[in-house]
Amino acid sequence: MKRITFQLRPPASATRSPCDRCRRPSFGGMTCHDCLGKDLADLVQNRGAVLRWEQSLRALVQDERTVLMYAARRSVD
Repeated sequence: MKRITFQLRPPASATRSPCDRCRRPSFGGMTCHDCLGKDLADLVQNRGAVLRWEQSLRALVQDERTVLMYAARRSVD
């Protein structure tokens, strides 16, 4: 789950290279979040739970970016 979290961070935070399995862009050329998600879904035998978790994680990342943006605006005032 930590590796998926790492792969779902904002694109501007690091360089991307092809996934070592599917060749889609991923951070550091490691396994991308889609391939890792498939592995996790197979492990827990519940794709729906993994998809819901990934969606909530994406929302968390977006909310964090929004909060930090507003904080940066306040620090300029």
